[in-house]
Amino acid sequence: MVSNELVDVTIARIPHRRPVLAGRDQPVGELVDRLAASKRGSVIVIDDDGRVLGMFTERDVKHRLDFRDESWREVLVGDVMTVDATAIHESATFADALALMRDRRRRHLPIVGANGRVDGVLSIRDLLRFVVRHYPDHFLNLPPGPKHETSSRWGG
Repeated sequence: MVSNELVDVTIARIPHRRPVLAGRDQPVGELVDRLAASKRGSVIVIDDDGRVLGMFTERDVKHRLDFRDESWREVLVGDVMTVDATAIHESATFADALALMRDRRRRHLPIVGANGRVDGVLSIRDLLRFVVRHYPDHFLNLPPGPKHETSSRWGG
Protein backbone atom coordinates (compact mmCIF):
# COMPACT_ATOMS: atom_id res chain seq x y z
CA MET A 1 0.00 0.00 0.00
CA VAL A 2 1.21 3.51 -0.83
CA SER A 3 2.04 5.62 2.18
CA ASN A 4 -0.70 7.91 3.48
CA GLU A 5 1.76 10.81 3.40
CA LEU A 6 1.15 11.02 -0.35
CA VAL A 7 -2.30 12.49 0.15
CA ASP A 8 -0.86 15.39 2.19
CA VAL A 9 1.83 16.46 -0.30
CA THR A 10 1.10 20.02 -1.43
CA ILE A 11 0.77 20.98 -5.08
CA ALA A 12 3.75 23.31 -4.67
CA ARG A 13 5.95 20.21 -4.11
CA ILE A 14 4.72 18.34 -7.19
CA PRO A 15 6.76 19.11 -10.32
CA HIS A 16 4.57 20.65 -12.99
CA ARG A 17 4.96 22.62 -16.19
CA ARG A 18 4.78 26.30 -16.87
CA PRO A 19 1.40 27.07 -18.38
CA VAL A 20 0.62 28.23 -21.88
CA LEU A 21 -1.23 31.50 -21.24
CA ALA A 22 -3.50 33.55 -23.49
CA GLY A 23 -5.88 36.48 -23.37
CA ARG A 24 -9.53 35.99 -24.28
CA ASP A 25 -9.13 37.94 -27.54
CA GLN A 26 -6.47 35.69 -29.08
CA PRO A 27 -7.37 33.70 -32.20
CA VAL A 28 -7.81 29.96 -31.74
CA GLY A 29 -5.56 29.12 -34.70
CA GLU A 30 -2.61 30.79 -33.01
CA LEU A 31 -3.28 28.86 -29.79
CA VAL A 32 -3.65 25.53 -31.56
CA ASP A 33 -0.23 26.14 -33.13
CA ARG A 34 1.23 27.00 -29.70
CA LEU A 35 -0.25 23.85 -28.16
CA ALA A 36 1.22 21.69 -30.90
CA ALA A 37 4.64 23.36 -30.66
CA SER A 38 4.78 23.06 -26.88
CA LYS A 39 3.25 19.56 -26.81
CA ARG A 40 0.64 20.64 -24.31
CA GLY A 41 -3.03 19.86 -23.95
CA SER A 42 -4.31 23.13 -22.53
CA VAL A 43 -4.12 26.90 -22.60
CA ILE A 44 -5.09 28.91 -19.54
CA VAL A 45 -7.03 32.01 -20.52
CA ILE A 46 -6.27 34.89 -18.16
CA ASP A 47 -7.33 38.49 -17.62
CA ASP A 48 -4.95 41.46 -17.53
CA ASP A 49 -4.13 40.74 -13.87
CA GLY A 50 -3.12 37.11 -14.54
CA ARG A 51 -6.26 35.60 -13.02
CA VAL A 52 -8.01 32.60 -14.57
CA LEU A 53 -10.92 33.31 -16.90
CA GLY A 54 -11.12 29.88 -18.47
CA MET A 55 -9.32 27.01 -20.15
CA PHE A 56 -8.96 26.04 -23.77
CA THR A 57 -8.14 22.36 -24.16
CA GLU A 58 -7.74 19.78 -26.87
CA ARG A 59 -11.31 18.73 -26.07
CA ASP A 60 -12.51 22.25 -26.86
CA VAL A 61 -10.68 22.05 -30.20
CA LYS A 62 -12.47 18.81 -30.98
CA HIS A 63 -15.96 19.69 -29.76
CA ARG A 64 -16.36 23.47 -30.12
CA LEU A 65 -14.82 24.30 -33.48
CA ASP A 66 -16.33 23.71 -36.91
CA PHE A 67 -13.45 22.79 -39.19
CA ARG A 68 -15.73 22.91 -42.23
CA ASP A 69 -15.72 26.68 -41.82
CA GLU A 70 -12.31 27.88 -43.05
CA SER A 71 -12.38 30.83 -40.66
CA TRP A 72 -12.13 28.58 -37.57
CA ARG A 73 -8.58 29.81 -36.99
CA GLU A 74 -9.87 33.37 -36.47
CA VAL A 75 -12.41 32.45 -33.77
CA LEU A 76 -11.50 34.15 -30.48
CA VAL A 77 -10.60 31.81 -27.66
CA GLY A 78 -12.95 33.65 -25.31
CA ASP A 79 -15.87 32.46 -27.45
CA VAL A 80 -15.01 28.75 -27.25
CA MET A 81 -13.09 28.29 -23.99
CA THR A 82 -14.36 26.32 -21.03
CA VAL A 83 -15.54 29.11 -18.77
CA ASP A 84 -15.88 27.17 -15.54
CA ALA A 85 -12.20 26.34 -15.29
CA THR A 86 -11.32 24.59 -12.06
CA ALA A 87 -8.23 26.11 -10.49
CA ILE A 88 -6.34 24.76 -7.51
CA HIS A 89 -4.30 26.68 -4.95
CA GLU A 90 -0.64 25.79 -4.58
CA SER A 91 -1.25 24.94 -0.90
CA ALA A 92 -3.87 22.29 -1.78
CA THR A 93 -2.87 18.65 -1.53
CA PHE A 94 -2.31 15.79 -3.94
CA ALA A 95 -5.58 14.29 -2.70
CA ASP A 96 -7.40 17.58 -3.35
CA ALA A 97 -6.07 17.71 -6.92
CA LEU A 98 -6.98 14.11 -7.64
CA ALA A 99 -10.48 14.59 -6.26
CA LEU A 100 -11.01 17.76 -8.32
CA MET A 101 -9.82 16.05 -11.49
CA ARG A 102 -12.09 13.10 -10.84
CA ASP A 103 -15.17 15.04 -9.76
CA ARG A 104 -14.95 17.80 -12.38
CA ARG A 105 -13.64 15.46 -15.11
CA ARG A 106 -10.56 17.60 -15.75
CA ARG A 107 -7.12 16.58 -16.96
CA HIS A 108 -5.52 19.97 -16.30
CA LEU A 109 -5.83 22.34 -13.35
CA PRO A 110 -4.46 25.89 -13.31
CA ILE A 111 -2.37 26.40 -10.17
CA VAL A 112 -2.87 29.75 -8.45
CA GLY A 113 -0.65 31.27 -5.83
CA ALA A 114 -1.40 33.47 -2.82
CA ASN A 115 -1.83 36.47 -5.12
CA GLY A 116 -4.56 34.68 -7.11
CA ARG A 117 -2.48 34.64 -10.28
CA VAL A 118 -1.63 31.59 -12.34
CA ASP A 119 1.68 30.06 -11.30
CA GLY A 120 1.52 26.82 -13.24
CA VAL A 121 -0.63 24.03 -14.60
CA LEU A 122 -1.02 20.59 -13.07
CA SER A 123 -1.89 17.67 -15.30
CA ILE A 124 -2.94 14.15 -14.49
CA ARG A 125 0.41 13.08 -15.94
CA ASP A 126 2.20 15.25 -13.37
CA LEU A 127 0.38 13.42 -10.59
CA LEU A 128 1.17 10.01 -12.04
CA ARG A 129 4.86 10.88 -12.54
CA PHE A 130 5.07 12.07 -8.96
CA VAL A 131 3.58 8.85 -7.60
CA VAL A 132 5.83 6.63 -9.70
CA ARG A 133 8.94 8.67 -8.87
CA HIS A 134 8.34 8.53 -5.11
CA TYR A 135 6.86 5.05 -4.83
CA PRO A 136 8.54 3.05 -7.61
CA ASP A 137 8.41 -0.28 -5.80
CA HIS A 138 4.63 -0.08 -5.69
CA PHE A 139 4.16 0.60 -9.39
CA LEU A 140 7.11 -0.39 -11.53
CA ASN A 141 7.29 -4.05 -10.53
CA LEU A 142 3.67 -5.06 -10.85
CA PRO A 143 3.11 -8.12 -13.03
CA PRO A 144 0.62 -7.72 -15.90
CA GLY A 145 -1.89 -10.04 -14.22
CA PRO A 146 -2.27 -11.88 -10.92
CA LYS A 147 -1.25 -15.22 -12.47
CA HIS A 148 1.84 -13.82 -14.22
CA GLU A 149 5.30 -13.49 -12.83
CA THR A 150 7.41 -10.45 -13.60
CA SER A 151 10.82 -10.93 -15.16
CA SER A 152 11.65 -7.27 -15.76
CA ARG A 153 11.02 -3.82 -14.39
CA TRP A 154 7.85 -3.33 -16.47
CA GLY A 155 6.32 -6.67 -15.64
CA GLY A 156 6.88 -8.37 -18.96
